[in-house]
Formats: sequence, structure tokens, C-alpha cells
Amino acid sequence: MLLDKTVTATIGGKVREMSMEEAIQHRTFKDALAGKAKAIRQVLEWIRDREAWFKQRRPVQSSPPEAMREFSPDPDNADQALMILGIVRIDQYRASWNKLERTPLLIEPWPVELALRRNRGGAGFDEGDWADIKRCTQELGAQMLPASQASGEPHGRA
Repeated sequence: MLLDKTVTATIGGKVREMSMEEAIQHRTFKDALAGKAKAIRQVLEWIRDREAWFKQRRPVQSSPPEAMREFSPDPDNADQALMILGIVRIDQYRASWNKLERTPLLIEPWPVELALRRNRGGAGFDEGDWADIKRCTQELGAQMLPASQASGEPHGRA
């Protein structure tokens, strides 16, 4: 048989020995890359055959596993560390309320200032974002807010 013989071919600038069948496959692939229609059809057929071969040998998979969606409660074990570091303090007003699950805290102004500096002064924050910052921060100074928020104007209007 002619396909059982070995030939010497140059592929990628390297000379190597290969079977006649492999040399023909390389030539067909090269022709397909050059845009020859018959070679393209042949390569596409090889791809279909390869996919069918893998499909036969691939283990049957059941439906993909469901993503676990567990939400842990807000950990209060970090509260003590935040207080020691001076990042938060107890909100005395809300602490007087009854039936709170945990101690209410307010963020000190200095970490908020640092965070706002990192975020270009809160550029892109909407009114809801600024309301959250004001609600959660101890004695939020007007110097930290953009001019529109400090003056009470709606964000984005001066």
C-alpha cells in the first residue's frame, strides 16, 4: 500500500519523517488554509468525525451542578476589631432602641474620607449612595461631600 510508506517532508522549516497519510493530511490542511474549497470541505469533515468520536467516548453527564447560593449573616465578630481600630463607634441613638439584633455602629469620618479620595471624591455616586454614606457615618462633615450634596442641592445640580 502506498499510504504505509514513509516520506521525508519539511513542515514548519523542519525536516521530518512521516507516513504518506500524515503528509497528505498536512498538505490538505495547508491547502484549506490557503482557501481551496475541496480541502476546506475535507478538513471540516475531519472536524465532524473528531467531534463524533469524542461524543461517543465522553461520559454521559447529568445536568450541570446547581450553584450554591448561601448567604451568611453579617458577621458581628468583626465589630469589636473595627471599634479597636477606631474605624467605627457605637451609634448611641439607635442603641437605645429595643429589639435590635446587634449593636448599631457608625463609621468614623476619617475612613470615609479615605474611601472617597480613592473613588475620586465619590464621582458617579447617585443620591441614594450619598444618603447611605450620610446615614452610616458619624458626624459627616460638609467638606467631604461634593458641593451639590453639602448645600442640600440634588446631586449634579449647582
